[in-house]
Amino acid sequence: MKEMRVKLEPFIPMLMKAREPWLVGGAIRDAILGLPVKDFDFAIKDSAVEFARWFANKIKGTFILLDAKNDEARVVYKGQSSKFKVQKEMIFDFTHMESIKKDLARRDFRMNAIAARLPELGIFDPFMGRKDIERKCISMISLSSLIEDPLRILRGFRFQATLGFKITPNTLRALGDKKDLLSKVAGERIREEFFTLLSSSHSYWTLRQMARVGVLQAIIPETMAMEKVPQGKPGGNLLYHSLLTVKKIEDSRFTIHDSRFTILKLAGLLHDIGKPYCYSEENGKVHFYGHEKKGVELLEGIRERLKLSNNEFKAIQILIQYHMRPHLLAREKTQTEHAIFRLVRDVGKLTPQIFELAYADALASGPRGEKRLLALAKKGIKMWEELKRPKFKRLITGDDLIKLGFTPGPKFKLILEEVEEAQLIGELKTHQEALKFVKEKYD
Repeated sequence: MKEMRVKLEPFIPMLMKAREPWLVGGAIRDAILGLPVKDFDFAIKDSAVEFARWFANKIKGTFILLDAKNDEARVVYKGQSSKFKVQKEMIFDFTHMESIKKDLARRDFRMNAIAARLPELGIFDPFMGRKDIERKCISMISLSSLIEDPLRILRGFRFQATLGFKITPNTLRALGDKKDLLSKVAGERIREEFFTLLSSSHSYWTLRQMARVGVLQAIIPETMAMEKVPQGKPGGNLLYHSLLTVKKIEDSRFTIHDSRFTILKLAGLLHDIGKPYCYSEENGKVHFYGHEKKGVELLEGIRERLKLSNNEFKAIQILIQYHMRPHLLAREKTQTEHAIFRLVRDVGKLTPQIFELAYADALASGPRGEKRLLALAKKGIKMWEELKRPKFKRLITGDDLIKLGFTPGPKFKLILEEVEEAQLIGELKTHQEALKFVKEKYD
């Protein structure tokens, strides 16, 4: 609490110009936990929008209207005034209240329903939120808070993943019971909470719990069909296998490339979404032919619902589309340098991630074939790192092909890619060797 008090100290005289200002919510929770605080929420009896405009002007901050109807506004301070010795960004959110007890009663969870009265910052904790923080548990204040803002259903799981707390049984049951209300929440808000959850290094257990009560299926309906598909792998069904793939990514057992980031884990969760639609049996064996292609098709719906950016969508699309290629290459008795290079060329900058996804997939499947995958990944990532180096100079260019008598066209790209491939795996080393190669093969 002391560090938070020091940060707020220069601003308190101006904050006291509001009628009955209270610091509320997450700032107090994080201060009690000893976490850094940069976002400060205040409940006041004045018009929050009007006061925020005045406050922004006084501290030379940036005013942002959040919700005119509900009288909510934000002020962002980035050290614009020499009057306040604050080095880092601070965010001040203001909301109007009738009374502090009513305001706290409408909040999501007990741990966030703590207030501190300015200027002394004396604690007011009518719902015993501090006790929940000490016990590291998440419990709702009332069912009506979930109905008022259904995003709180997902937020509860996000808090569990990011804070390392545990949702109490009664609250978990309520989050599951009200899951259908999430369909009323804007995709942008769902995306923000879900991506923050995934960014935690311990999201697996929370995702599994979300699946158990149906919340995961509510925000990604494509996962519902996965529960009905047997896999013959640990855990039995396809959804559990996909969740376990996320866990293997988080475990960092893949030692070649540390790329535990949100998109990779989302790809791990979704890499087999096409399988329920490609199920077949042949001579007593189960097959999922073409499930990668179907998965890419299904990703379009997820893209719209989670408001994926073009770059995010493209990355997940590539990871789903090519996630079987490393497995197929690893099963070959002889792994040709050309085949590895073609995979590297197809996935480009996602080379480390495609191998990490395949490795996690293998570990979540038994494990089986992970040693060969590891050896393959080392070769593939080495190729990619060599290819992206600034010093990498291609042996020939389009100008060289013109001098050889070739006419510019689609064939140019094929020739140059083939020469580049041979160069990268060491078959061609000089300009003359490359010219000779082209003459002999294409003349």
